[in-house]
Order: sequence, then C-alpha cells, then structure tokens
Amino acid sequence: MTNYAAEFCDKERKFGFDMAAEWMQSKLKIEPGGENSSHWSDKQTETLISMLDEGKEFRAISNAIGKTTVQIYAKRRKLIEKGLVEAPEETPSEAKQKRVVKFKQLTKAGVTDVHEIAKQSGCNESSIYGYAKEMGYEIDKGKVIL
Repeated sequence: MTNYAAEFCDKERKFGFDMAAEWMQSKLKIEPGGENSSHWSDKQTETLISMLDEGKEFRAISNAIGKTTVQIYAKRRKLIEKGLVEAPEETPSEAKQKRVVKFKQLTKAGVTDVHEIAKQSGCNESSIYGYAKEMGYEIDKGKVIL
C-alpha cells in the first residue's frame, strides 16, 4: 500500500470517508496537461479568447496567462468546439509546409541571411536553423551556406 493509501485509510477510520476524500483531493497535483475547465479562471479564458482573436503567438499568450502551450492548445480546441473562437484556417503542419517551401524558394533565389529568410517566411530564426539542418544546409555567422 502506498503512503497516501495508508494515510487515506487512517483518515477514513478517524474522520469518515468525506473528510478522507477531501484530504486526498488536497494532495493531488494538477497534471500539466490538465485541461479541465475548472483549472481556468474566467479572466484567463477571456484573455485567451481576446488574444486568439488578435492573432497573438502562443508563446505570448502563455506568458500572459501563465499556462503552458499544451494547455492553451487544448483550451483552444474546447473553445472551438463550443463555437467561442474560430478554428485556424490551416493546421500547424500545413503552416510549416508553407514555411519550408518559402525557405526553399528564398534560398534558391540567393537569399542567405537567416534573419531575412525568417522575416519573409513568417517564422523565427530558430525554425530556419531547423529547416536548414533538415535539408542538409549549414549556417555560419547567420548565413545559409548553399
């Protein structure tokens, strides 16, 4: 028997099931992916809806609300199901494919500056480093080596 189970049985004998159950609930930790509505305050939900409507990035939303991006994605799914926010026009994988295509077009056109490629592709520089690595390119001093 685990420590919690033993303590639960002890509390149940002393104080009854209801009190023991309450004690056990106080010991439970919320999972980071716990997307139950009760974990979101009304203010957090309203902030999320307004920031999604404004087109803010998930990192900015995460910093503002104090939730992980996984929690934000899950909450957004629930809000979409309820019709409170609109679904994105394209899936994240479709968006990535478009950025990869743009990366290829720009490098073929002779653009080698990582910052410029990121700006024109609509992503961050870290993503460009990842795309370059996937395609076998090297990057030196902020330039893609073709």
